[in-house]
Amino acid sequence: MRRCLEMGFHSWDGSVLHSRHWPASSPGNAALKNNADSLQLDSRRKALVFFHDGAEHSGRLQTMVDGVNLPTFEIFAFDFRGHGKTTGPRGWAPSVVHVLKDIEEYVRWIDVEHGILQEDIAIVAVGEGAALATAWVHDYAPRVRSQVLLAPAFKVKLRFPWMPWSLKVFAKFKPDASILNCRSSSALTHSSEEARKFEADPLIVRRIAVDFMSDMANTSRRVVKDAQALMTPTLILAAGRDRVVDLKIQKRFFEALGSTLKKIHVFPKFFHGLAFESDKSQVYAMIREFVLESFAKNLSYTRPDLKAEGTDFSNREYRSLLESMGPFSSLAFGLIRMAMNTIGRLSRGIKLGWESGFDSGVSLDYVYRNRATGSFVLGKIFDRLYLNSLNWSGIRERKINLQQTLHAAIQTLHLRGEKVRILDVAAGPGRYVMEAIKDNPEVSIQARLCDYKDENLREGRELAKAFQLDQVSFEKCDALDLKSYKNLPWQPNLVIVSGLLELIPDNLRARKLIAGVSHCLASGGIVIYTGLPWHPHMHFIGRVLKNREGHFWIMRRRSLYELDQLFAQAGFRKRTQLNDEKAVHTVAIAEKFGTDQRQRRGVDLANVTGSTTVSSELL
Repeated sequence: MRRCLEMGFHSWDGSVLHSRHWPASSPGNAALKNNADSLQLDSRRKALVFFHDGAEHSGRLQTMVDGVNLPTFEIFAFDFRGHGKTTGPRGWAPSVVHVLKDIEEYVRWIDVEHGILQEDIAIVAVGEGAALATAWVHDYAPRVRSQVLLAPAFKVKLRFPWMPWSLKVFAKFKPDASILNCRSSSALTHSSEEARKFEADPLIVRRIAVDFMSDMANTSRRVVKDAQALMTPTLILAAGRDRVVDLKIQKRFFEALGSTLKKIHVFPKFFHGLAFESDKSQVYAMIREFVLESFAKNLSYTRPDLKAEGTDFSNREYRSLLESMGPFSSLAFGLIRMAMNTIGRLSRGIKLGWESGFDSGVSLDYVYRNRATGSFVLGKIFDRLYLNSLNWSGIRERKINLQQTLHAAIQTLHLRGEKVRILDVAAGPGRYVMEAIKDNPEVSIQARLCDYKDENLREGRELAKAFQLDQVSFEKCDALDLKSYKNLPWQPNLVIVSGLLELIPDNLRARKLIAGVSHCLASGGIVIYTGLPWHPHMHFIGRVLKNREGHFWIMRRRSLYELDQLFAQAGFRKRTQLNDEKAVHTVAIAEKFGTDQRQRRGVDLANVTGSTTVSSELL
């Protein structure tokens, strides 16, 4: 057995998760040394990060660690919330989003504490852990080398067809409800010895929270539907006689995957617990072979550069929104639009959207205030429904995340001894920037807020006067005009690009914008940018609502892989990211690197959901 070190890991919200670390047991790797692309990798430390199945724990992975037999790799794993030696209610976590943040924080911790870059990490995940790992790769676009998914639980087989919706209803009325775990040892493995170990293990979770099951199912459906956005090299190992999860969904996910390097293998007679089957050596051999193959190939092969116009699927989606609708769709959306433009105007927010554009800074500022107003009682009801819609609730979460990242970036620059110079290229009224300045009175801050609409600038100046902020200036300019970045009164070290990139349809103009940001920033400068990696109501918005120009509000979403690569091509490296509860709106921080600048690791953004206290340098 490979030696294992156990410790506590402090996650993003202060929760202590139980972690295991299997140190590398031998230097060098003969399997990699003969490949020219991997010679430089061989001098760097490499790691595997394992994720256990639902109901199980990281201690059960010892068998896999020994079986995969990669002695030059550091190996890490942790017990998910409610599992194993991690404290808390058994079989429960507040939400899938909490667990995905745990994964993100854990991988960054490996970078910071152990000096292993994401590019030198491969993921090996089992069952429910595989579904969570895939959701993390989709929602955070980490630069991990590859992922191996063993029987990923994208869809759990339930005993009765009516159980999914009934469990969802049950969870609404009784959030703390749990049900017996349907997994038995007889459904996991043919090996009587492994079955005995499973049944005798006191750390196996015997009940699972209903609300988490429902949340997990919703997340998996979303990720499988958007599998084309995943570019990470992927191996799927599936069981032909899996009685726990659906094999057809795994195959559908594989076919849709956007990865250049992807493989799938089905073991016809195996049960769900592939890694614990009687002939598990076949499974370990395939894991080992794929991991070594992914490390032997250059990243430029496994993660190809974007085409000039972007990824094919996002282009197809955007073009479909530009095309004429069929007669039935045109009639349906036309009736909705007419209702919103007549009786809907009783709502103050909807009326403001029709007057100034639903994407305008004035409209967004109203959404941020989140106070339902309107004509008569009916108008206030409409306004509350409007403000509570998924898009606007996500936008408000984005503002909170933007404020937290902005605060952390300000503190980072302050700790470096730099005066903070903020440039917001499309600020609208810029309320969140001025609030951040007021929240950091001890920091020397200057801000230049740009927008191309006079009403936004006018409202911004009024806000600055109300906040008594003389250090904030306003400028009418176009974010896509490179001249806007050449005549600044001072060089900014913090640039904000918020709510803008989804309004730019093609990557040529997006690159032009990012190039302007890169031009005005010195090495070590910070950029905060927002993203729209997916949106369930994209067609409704594009067919019904109008933008600030008076046209249909058609947005161009970009996967995080695409968005991060656009910034990487301009010399930026993403450091951390915050998502809303539905992973619709993202806020990322990236740092600009110069050719002679030493690469710094990691990000320490402490307690990002509860407190904005920064314990050490962000970047």
